[in-house]
Amino acid sequence: MKMKRLSVLLAVVMLLGSLSVFALAENDDAEALTWTTGNGYGSVVENKDGTATFTGDAELNSDNSHCGPYTKDGATAIADGDITDELDIMIDPLSMEAGEKFALSVSINDAAGAYKTELVVNFFATGSKSVAVAIGMAPEFKASLTEAGVYTLKYRYYDNEGKLFAEFAVEKDGEVVAKAEAIDMKVNTADCGKRGYIWFCDISVDGGLRVGTPAVQDAPVLLPGDWVTEGGYGSAEKKSENLVILKGEAELNSDNSHCGPVIKNPGLLEDGTLVDELYVYLDPAELEHAEKFVLTAGLNNTSDAYVDEFAVMFQKSGEVINVTAGVAPGFTGALTEAGMYTLRYTFSLANDAVLGCFTVLKGDEEVASTWNVVMPTATPDNTKGRRYLWFCDISVDGGLAVYSDPNADYTAVDAAIAKAEALKAEDYEDFSAVTAAIKAVVRGKDASEQAAVDAMAKAIEDAIAALKPVSTVSGDESSDAVSDTSSAGDEPSDTPSTGDAANVLLWGGLLVLAMLGGVLVCRRAKQ
Repeated sequence: MKMKRLSVLLAVVMLLGSLSVFALAENDDAEALTWTTGNGYGSVVENKDGTATFTGDAELNSDNSHCGPYTKDGATAIADGDITDELDIMIDPLSMEAGEKFALSVSINDAAGAYKTELVVNFFATGSKSVAVAIGMAPEFKASLTEAGVYTLKYRYYDNEGKLFAEFAVEKDGEVVAKAEAIDMKVNTADCGKRGYIWFCDISVDGGLRVGTPAVQDAPVLLPGDWVTEGGYGSAEKKSENLVILKGEAELNSDNSHCGPVIKNPGLLEDGTLVDELYVYLDPAELEHAEKFVLTAGLNNTSDAYVDEFAVMFQKSGEVINVTAGVAPGFTGALTEAGMYTLRYTFSLANDAVLGCFTVLKGDEEVASTWNVVMPTATPDNTKGRRYLWFCDISVDGGLAVYSDPNADYTAVDAAIAKAEALKAEDYEDFSAVTAAIKAVVRGKDASEQAAVDAMAKAIEDAIAALKPVSTVSGDESSDAVSDTSSAGDEPSDTPSTGDAANVLLWGGLLVLAMLGGVLVCRRAKQ
């Protein structure tokens, strides 16, 4: 069977008209790989989000498989070191039905370029919202994937005391989900040359496989003035360019809710993962028992009509705010601390489904997440993109404090510090207050603490304003003083000064001493 696969591959390569080139993946040197399709090797369709959909051939081959695309690009030789290859693939256990499967193979050629061996990894849906992973060359290895998302499949061939060994790993979000190590490929390393092909030897997944990592669109900035309130959608009181207080309608609507503001932004799902983020300050201690709000993100169909939504409820119970989601019945979360919370939605395309995810973060810490769930009525074929972000119920006294930017603005602080750094401490009697004010600055505060940040800036400015320059006597002033003293001494006067009296007494004293000295000399001479 292996020789048959090789002969078929070589025949296809010879048929130049069957080659379709797509830059869908990259090897370790970041070179784009090209994939061969047609003539029994399935198809590849590029998507606008940077991925491509791989499908197997419609007809089953002699191996009872729907043979898919392959590539020989980026091959390296085992003589030059370990051979590594990896691919990013969307795997959706939640929507795959029993019997759906795919297989990925990476082969090794001999020194002459002929097939030598291969490591085939099989992925198949179990029918119970999981995908099993099995490897023929490692029968003891078993793994089960239960979360929908982009998985990185990594192969490594290496030498182990003259024998060729392999390693296979499955990663998700940079973490290893499953790993098969020390797989004996039953051949000598010396008999091996370059990596042969990377081949989807079977793709029997409805809608095909999305290969590659989809682009992630930036979350739109939600400004205070963007919220729509007219027509029974509550109120939005703008407090600043960064803060708005959202409230629900005073009267209950037909859904027994206090309908709140709604915001609409464009966004197409085909362009990549849609992301929405709201920054809300919440304090469980400030909410009364049973107070609640409901946030929902809606999707449009291809006719711009409603197709689906992801609603999440926050309700005070006891000392915490509980979080629940209708489309994820097994999900629960609890907010226990006061602070700035990020409420994040993502919508992405899977192989045959639209996936939604809701996550609550406090700073960089994840508090709760539904992970990816299959949207009930949205599908890749009938879903266009974002419809709305809507507080469909706000039953919180005082409303919700919603920020456009979760981070405090340190512009005034930075300006005050720059002003202080432009000064020379030695030019002032005491610069310590400025230095202390700068050292007291605390970075990383959120927007709900803006007043404290503004106070830091003011403290620096006040310290600068209170500075007193060092007192100095200039050279001109000293010369003037000496000149004035000399002039006063030169003025004529009939009245002796204190200095004059001292001079008269001094000369009189010297005259007396001289006379006494003369008497003593005379006496000695007579003797």
